[in-house]
Amino acid sequence: MGNVGQRAFQNARLQKRQKAEVLPLLGHALQLHKMGLFPEAQAAYRQLLQLAPNQFIALHMLGTLESDAKNYQQAELLLSRAVAVDPRSAEAHMSLGVARNGATTSR
Repeated sequence: MGNVGQRAFQNARLQKRQKAEVLPLLGHALQLHKMGLFPEAQAAYRQLLQLAPNQFIALHMLGTLESDAKNYQQAELLLSRAVAVDPRSAEAHMSLGVARNGATTSR
C-alpha cells in the first residue's frame, strides 16, 4: 500500500512541475500564433508537446496551423489526438473534419 501512495505522490509532483513548465510555453506559443508568426508558433507548440504530449490546446492549435498550411496528413494526426484528449470539444471535431475534407479534396 505504501508504494501505491508513494507513486501517486510522485505523479502529482511530476504533474505540478510539468504544469509550471507548460503554461509559460503555451502562453508564448499562443502569443506567437496571435501575432501571425506561424512558423515560430508551430515550433513552440512542438516544443510544448515534447514536454506534455497530450496538451489539448497545443494539439488543436498546431493541428489547425498544419491544416491551414495544407499539411492535411499531419493535421489529421494532431487533431485526432486532440479529439482523443477531449472528445467533447466540438471545435476539435470541426477542425478534424476540415482537415479530413482538405485531405480528400487535395488528392
